[in-house]
Amino acid sequence: MCFNHEVVPDYLRTKPEPEVEDKVNIVVQKTAAMQADTAQLNSMNKITSNLLDIINSNKEELESEANQKAQMAQTYSSTDTSSMVAAIIFARTKINTTTRFSTSYDSTTTTAATTETTGTKHWKSTKYHKNKHQICSQYTSISKTLICEQKQMMWIRME
Repeated sequence: MCFNHEVVPDYLRTKPEPEVEDKVNIVVQKTAAMQADTAQLNSMNKITSNLLDIINSNKEELESEANQKAQMAQTYSSTDTSSMVAAIIFARTKINTTTRFSTSYDSTTTTAATTETTGTKHWKSTKYHKNKHQICSQYTSISKTLICEQKQMMWIRME
């Protein structure tokens, strides 16, 4: 083998040619960028899966709470509420109460009597002169009694 000034640079070269070195650097940069992208994708997938777990657990909690509320007995009657509101606002003389109370009106003497059917309390109102204030005060006392009983029922259920 003959060494001359043309062959020596090619055979004894320790560094690759600049074109090849540029291509190698481009490939190395692409692989480094792919690793960073892969790492970002992995972290994004991890965050997304954690968020989905949190959302699903909250959804399950809300559904279980909704099922529990649906299974609870209703502590109010919308018809009773609307009739009490109508009695207070419009001074209507007829009210539909719950089974615990019975209300009776005598149109000839214009007296109202309300009796408690399961307890020992018994009260009768005096004659009213179709005065809105008196009617409202009577129904307000009835509604306060009903509200107190509803609160007691709620406390019993919570215990």
